[in-house]
Amino acid sequence: MANGTVGEEASTPPSPKASSRKPGQEAAANGHIQGDQTSSKAGDGADHEDGDTAMTSDAPVAADKQQPEEAHSKIPKSPSRPSSPAVEPVVDADGDIGMSAPPTPVYTLTNGQSVGVQIAPPKAIDLTTDTILLDIGAKNHVMKTAWRPGDSLLVGASAESYCGLWKLTGQRSSTTPGHEVLTSTANVTAMEWEPTGKTLAVATYSDFEGTVVLYGPQGKMIKTLPCMPGLISGLRWSGNRDRIIFTVSDGSQSKLLLWDKEISTTEYINSQLIDGAIYEVLWVEDEEVYACGDGAVYQFRVTNEIELSETFRWEEYPQEPWTLIKSIQWKESSVVATVSTSATTSNIWIPSHDIKVESAHHGIITSLEFRPLPKPHSSPQTLANGTGKDPALILATSSMDETLKIWSIDCTSRTASCVHRLFLGSSLPALSSAFSPDGYAIAAASQDKLFIWNAERGGTPMASWPIPKDGTKDETNSDEGNGTVNGIQSALDRPLSWDSDGKKLALGFGNTVCTNSITLPYLISC
Repeated sequence: MANGTVGEEASTPPSPKASSRKPGQEAAANGHIQGDQTSSKAGDGADHEDGDTAMTSDAPVAADKQQPEEAHSKIPKSPSRPSSPAVEPVVDADGDIGMSAPPTPVYTLTNGQSVGVQIAPPKAIDLTTDTILLDIGAKNHVMKTAWRPGDSLLVGASAESYCGLWKLTGQRSSTTPGHEVLTSTANVTAMEWEPTGKTLAVATYSDFEGTVVLYGPQGKMIKTLPCMPGLISGLRWSGNRDRIIFTVSDGSQSKLLLWDKEISTTEYINSQLIDGAIYEVLWVEDEEVYACGDGAVYQFRVTNEIELSETFRWEEYPQEPWTLIKSIQWKESSVVATVSTSATTSNIWIPSHDIKVESAHHGIITSLEFRPLPKPHSSPQTLANGTGKDPALILATSSMDETLKIWSIDCTSRTASCVHRLFLGSSLPALSSAFSPDGYAIAAASQDKLFIWNAERGGTPMASWPIPKDGTKDETNSDEGNGTVNGIQSALDRPLSWDSDGKKLALGFGNTVCTNSITLPYLISC
C-alpha cells in the first residue's frame, strides 16, 4: 500500500461460510410466509485485488485485458472467465489468513496512514428472514425499483407493461402490503420520483407515441402531460423545480424535451435533433444537463430553451456506445462519468475531467455508481485518496466478468486507481450495483444472489440473500423476444434501489420485487 492506493491482486475466492441463520427461516411473500430459501451454490463474494493499476488520461493502460464477446443487446450471456493467475493467500473479512496464522488488523485506507480498524462480521448475514416478496404478475419482468424519497414503506416498480406502488406495513408484519396498479396495459419505458417524493412520473409507449402521467404517492393520477411522437427512453426530474427532461427517439434520431411547470403545463421546450441514439440523460446543475449516446457525450444548457453547448468525443472510439452516465458535485464542480457497453470494449470515461480508463473490465459493464459524499458533521470517508477534510471521490462499476470494482478518482492528476475488486463467484456475473445513501455499503446482484459489502473495506460480504429459483423461471423459459423494450434485452435485469435511510433494499428479479430490511455492522475507528 503506497500513498493510500491499493492495486488489484487476483486470487481464489474464500470458501463459502455457513450462514449464521438457523435452518427453517422463512421470507414473507406478498405479506404471507414463503417456503425456505436454499442458498446459492456458487461463491460468497470476495475481494480480489489486481496489481496496483493507475489509469491516466495521457497514457491509458488496460486494467484487465479485454476479451471479445458476441454481439449483444443490453444484457448478453456471461462471457467466459479468463484463466486465473497464480493463487495468493486471501485475507477474509476477519483478517484471517489461515488457521495457523495470527489475525492481522486491517486498516482503513488513507494517504499513507492508518486511521482506524474496521470490524466485519465473521459470517455473512443471511437476509432471508427479513425479506418480503411482492409479485407483480405473470408475463412481466421487473425493469426498475424506486423507493419514495423519505419513505421507507412505499416502493415503486415498473416492468414491460406494468407500473405500480407497494405500501409496506412495517418489518415482519403479517399484514398484506397495499398494492396500487398505475398501469398494466401500455409499454412502460421510464419511471422516476420527484426529489421530494410528492410526484411519480411514469412514461409509456403506445401507437408510436410517448405519454407521461404524473401520480401522487397514494397512486392518484395528478396530470397527464401532452403526448409526444416517439419513444421516451428516459426522464429526469430537476433537483429543485417542477421540471422534467425527457429523451425521445424515433429510431434514427433523438432529441431532448423539457416540461417546465413555470413556463407551460401544456407545451414542451424542444432541443435540436441528435443523429443516433441517446441512452441516458441527467441533470448536473439547475441549468445544465448531460446526455450520452453513440460516440459522444453531450452537454446542454437549459433555461427557457435547450441549447447544445459542447460535444465530447473520445477520438480513438468514434462509434462507442456510451450507455450509462452519472454525476456528482465535487469541490464546487461537476464530475460526469460514463461507460461503454459494447461487445469488445469496457471503457470508463470522465469527459468533464478528461479521465480515461480503457478495458476496465473483462466483460460488459452493467452499472455505474458514484459513492455518495458524506454529509456535513458525519464521519469522513477515508478510502484511497481521501482525508478527513477531503473525502475520496469513489466510483463503482459492475460487470459480466463476475466482479464489482471500486475506483478511486483523482481529478487533479487525472487518474483512476482500482482499490477493490469484489468477486461474486464463478458464473455469477454482476448485473447491478448500488451504494447506500451514506456510502457505507454497496450492494450487487447476480442472476441468483444478492451481496452487500462494506464499501471501504471490501473483502467478504457483510450480508447476502439467495434469489428464489421459482422467481426466475420466466427468465430461463422465456422466448427469445420476451423481456425486451425497444429491442433491448431485459431478461437478466436486476434493478436495485436503497431507501433514503439505507436500511432497506428493493431488488427486482423475474416478475417479483423483494424488499430486504438491512441491519449491518458499522465502522469502528480507533
